[in-house]
Amino acid sequence: MQIDHHTVLNAITRSIILCDTQPEEAKEGLYALGDYLKYYFAATLRRQTPPSAEEEQRAIESLELLQQFLQGRHSA
Repeated sequence: MQIDHHTVLNAITRSIILCDTQPEEAKEGLYALGDYLKYYFAATLRRQTPPSAEEEQRAIESLELLQQFLQGRHSA
């Protein structure tokens, strides 16, 4: 898996825009981005050890939340 820098930059930009008008949604988006980055970097640090099914599922869920946030359909 390779990190998509456009996704990261879009999430940060969208969060900045939402900070004044919808701070809770901005916060949730940043949490989703943080989870995405946490699982991405954990996976790159241990390339020789495959992730568990639970880790894979958590990464998928984090990416789905991040995609929903970026599309403006994030719900807490």
